[in-house]
Amino acid sequence: LEAAGFKEGAVLEPSMGTGLFLALQPESLRETTRRFGVELDTISARISQWLYPESQVIHDGFQNVNAPSIHNYFFRKGVGQLQPGGVMAFVVSRFFLDATDTPYTEFRKRLHRDAELLTAVRLPRNAFKANAGTQVVTDVVFFRKREEPLSIDEHTDYPDWVSGDGIIGQDPKTGRGVPGNRYYEKHPDHILGTP
Repeated sequence: LEAAGFKEGAVLEPSMGTGLFLALQPESLRETTRRFGVELDTISARISQWLYPESQVIHDGFQNVNAPSIHNYFFRKGVGQLQPGGVMAFVVSRFFLDATDTPYTEFRKRLHRDAELLTAVRLPRNAFKANAGTQVVTDVVFFRKREEPLSIDEHTDYPDWVSGDGIIGQDPKTGRGVPGNRYYEKHPDHILGTP
């Protein structure tokens, strides 16, 4: 976000757990940001309130918070809360971009209407093993809310990342292509590790 020009403003963590993302925020942004977090779990919310007293932590489900598949809900709600031109960064499983079934493709079409994909980076399965104890291929995606939603219809020409049906590598055992989002097919340097 710093590289994209974000220097100050509001930061929302819509499913904060115990606040790992706030904990890892660069020092240079701590003094210039207003931090808001939402967490449904009672114990996690209390831990976050204790660890980050300078932040506003709301103990509730994000679906109940009015701050004028779960990935899709968080993306829609998050984009809806941005000011025009605002940037949203999400850490999400690879299935957000890679799923090729109709509901995911239709969701990405609607997201494209409201926000521009700035960049995405694919992290290896063990990227969060030390901090969160989980092993899953993860994407960090950055979107900028459009000044006005695009007009889309059945003739709209969507960018490649919307379809999700690319080949991002080759399985050394079978020789078959490794399926993944076309964004990574065009930007293999945005994949950390080997598909």
